[in-house]
Amino acid sequence: MAWRDHLLLRIFSGRVGLSELSLVEWDELLVLGRESKLLSKIAFMAEERGELEGLDARVQAHLLTAKVVGRKQREVVRWETRCISRSILDAGCKMVLLKGGAYVAADLEVGAGRLMSDIDIMVSRDKLEEVEGLLMGDGWMQMKADDYDQGYYREWMHELPPMQHRYRGTVIDVHHTILPLTGRLKPDAEKMLADAEPIEEFEGVYRFSLMDIVLHGGAHLFQDGEVRGGLRDLIDLQGLMAMGDEIFWEGLVGRARELDLERPLYYSLRYVRMLLGGEVPAGVIEELKRNVGWGLRLRVMDWMVCRAILPHGGGKHGLLAGVAKEGLYMRSHWLRMPFGMLVKHLVSKGFRRISEGQSNKK
Repeated sequence: MAWRDHLLLRIFSGRVGLSELSLVEWDELLVLGRESKLLSKIAFMAEERGELEGLDARVQAHLLTAKVVGRKQREVVRWETRCISRSILDAGCKMVLLKGGAYVAADLEVGAGRLMSDIDIMVSRDKLEEVEGLLMGDGWMQMKADDYDQGYYREWMHELPPMQHRYRGTVIDVHHTILPLTGRLKPDAEKMLADAEPIEEFEGVYRFSLMDIVLHGGAHLFQDGEVRGGLRDLIDLQGLMAMGDEIFWEGLVGRARELDLERPLYYSLRYVRMLLGGEVPAGVIEELKRNVGWGLRLRVMDWMVCRAILPHGGGKHGLLAGVAKEGLYMRSHWLRMPFGMLVKHLVSKGFRRISEGQSNKK
């Protein structure tokens, strides 16, 4: 099957309505939706479009359950946001919610049915140590005890090692910028924090401006992430871009240039349009294309993204998709750190895996 005919792309690009699907297609969509963490979003979409009640009762049962899951996660995220903000209130700093947490807490349309495995926040780097201490004093524990992992996060990465609450079990990632310190791009996190907007329901809690949310989403997917399995994040970007007005589009490229994020923005716009049929002003694409270049690199990127970003059901994929996923995995590491550091990191991880394997055999 050509990637253009993938069922999730047909659904989220609006080429086919949910009420038009056969039961065989629904069987496929339920599997793909769960694998991609999009089933709750599909359920809310069906309700919003008035298609839910007309669906087969068996399909409705799955979607109604997915809606319950989505609503429950919304409650959990909003509760945890209040708990976290209270924990670090004495630090006297902005707490910026990132990604799914921001969409849900700020009641953005893109947050409907948005599932997540952890909550990401960002604070100013000069407040990082104080925030960490406050969180640990309020029941949060480090999940990475190994000295190498601790050093990896604290010296090289854009976040602290993940923390888990000892009673509630929720996981939090505390960022001080949006890309690894060792990465090729160096966005100014303080500029993003300065323009962050308060979320009125939560004391001391903010979200990025719409421009910066889009730029961060693109950076996370196409610069820091591996792209594989990232269809949910691309659909987030599609929804966020749909919120943009004329001022948003006029200022987006300039803001990307200011934050050193032109290339991931270009990829975001390109694949939202190519895969999901999103509306993107042609002038914006052309301006970015002139600045970031194109050619063989872009053709290779197209080939990999269009195959690796899509779920295939049950975690299965063909040979070409497997090659694309591995290619993007290697690309993500190449962008994350210089060659010498990358070799050291991979060798260290390799020795640790061998050691852990031998320990497990004993």
